[in-house]
Amino acid sequence: MTEAPPPEDARRGRSRLARIARALIAVELVWLVAANLLLNSPLAPALLNRKPEKFSVHWESARTWFPARIHATGLVYDQHTWTMDVEVRAARASASIRLLPLLALRVVMDDGDAHGVSVALVREAPEGPRPVPEKTRPGFRIALQDVEVHGFERFTFNEVEIAGGQPTVSGSFAMQIRGEMQLSDAVLDWKDAR
Repeated sequence: MTEAPPPEDARRGRSRLARIARALIAVELVWLVAANLLLNSPLAPALLNRKPEKFSVHWESARTWFPARIHATGLVYDQHTWTMDVEVRAARASASIRLLPLLALRVVMDDGDAHGVSVALVREAPEGPRPVPEKTRPGFRIALQDVEVHGFERFTFNEVEIAGGQPTVSGSFAMQIRGEMQLSDAVLDWKDAR
């Protein structure tokens, strides 16, 4: 037969649990305030868009309710390379970003969901010799895993445009800055397109 702990030990255990719970609540509140202020200030785009002539991301508004999950409206992604310009717009998008890979110059986002998306790709004929990269080491690696797009409104490649219908897109995408681009497990279902 086991004895019940003395009332004083039980009180101490409850007191520790209460302190841990208060600390977790405090961390969540600090995250909410700091992250939401950062996402909706000029500082976040300034940190991301260091070379806007090559790469930029903008949004009308963004929010986060718990660490690493971000929701944005009016999202615009632009990338300009020697041979290709890419613009992706989404009326609404959300994804979970892994924080530890950021230390290794990798942006990994999971469980993405986007609505009202349009993509424009413009392939250009290069003029002159390919420029020598300023940096020889690979840059950031961006990976979007398990992404679903609903309401894919328009896809444009140079003069070819596909629009309308009821498309859904899912899959994963990875890109190495100053390196390769990869699309995997991609599924496109585009009914009634024109």
